[in-house]
Amino acid sequence: PLEVNGKLCNGVVERKADDGENYVIKCNSHTELMSYKALTSDLCEVVKVLTHRGKGRHREIEVLWGNGEKSWQCLSTLQKEVPTIIAEYAMERNLLSTNGWGWCKDYIREAEIVDVCDHRVFCSTLQVHVLHDGDLEPEWKDAKDVDTDLLQDYVEKHGISLKDRRWKWLQNEIKKAKKNWF
Repeated sequence: PLEVNGKLCNGVVERKADDGENYVIKCNSHTELMSYKALTSDLCEVVKVLTHRGKGRHREIEVLWGNGEKSWQCLSTLQKEVPTIIAEYAMERNLLSTNGWGWCKDYIREAEIVDVCDHRVFCSTLQVHVLHDGDLEPEWKDAKDVDTDLLQDYVEKHGISLKDRRWKWLQNEIKKAKKNWF
């Protein structure tokens, strides 16, 4: 939301500004320049790509932000900011061979996660620091996107209670996994 004449209105990103750094935001007849950081400062972090629309330079993606808000964003902008999240979306939707999505192949992880090193809550989402096979540096991933067995080993090793509200969902996942085991 933008404040225009003391009132809040939903601004729309019209295009990237000529300076190449800022974005032109329109709200009714009001126009304003904003940096990407200013645009997203109250949104927190992209949690998930929900869907996409458009073609070519006009392609947009609908994202779910860490604060629960949803918005449409220019793909080329978020491609620079969160390429891995967009690449995962493209892979899940079988878009990697589709015109305009080929760049995502550079961000697809084929290496297996071999260890969970740490955890945190970021924008109300439980994340774990994971190490992929062959990598020296871990990366943060949403805990719900990591193998249940690895997470179970991690919580047991660190004495984390599954009664803790942040980890309670894992207890249900472990029960499901045991039920599906031969």
